[in-house]
Amino acid sequence: MYADFKCTMWERVLIPDDLEEEFLQKIKDGNIETAEDCFTNLSSDDLQCDPLSNTSCPMTVEDNEGNCVIEIYTNSNEFLYDNVNGFVNK
Repeated sequence: MYADFKCTMWERVLIPDDLEEEFLQKIKDGNIETAEDCFTNLSSDDLQCDPLSNTSCPMTVEDNEGNCVIEIYTNSNEFLYDNVNGFVNK
C-alpha cells in the first residue's frame, strides 16, 4: 500500500548571465509565469531547474479548489481512498 500527499514546492531556474535581460523582459510582459515557461520562452539550452525540496508545504482540500490532496493505493496500484470522496466500495 502507498499514500500520495499533494504539496506545493518552489522550483529554482538558473538563468545564464546572457539571458538576464531577455528573462526580465518576458517576466514584465507576462510571458513567463512558471518554471516551465522559462524553457519554452527563452532561447537557450543552458537552463537548469531544480525543485527546492526543503520548501515542500502540504496542501489542504481548500488550497486545491475542493479536490483531494490524499490518495491511497494498493501495491498493485488499485485506488482505495481519497480525502474528498472517501473509500471505494468493494
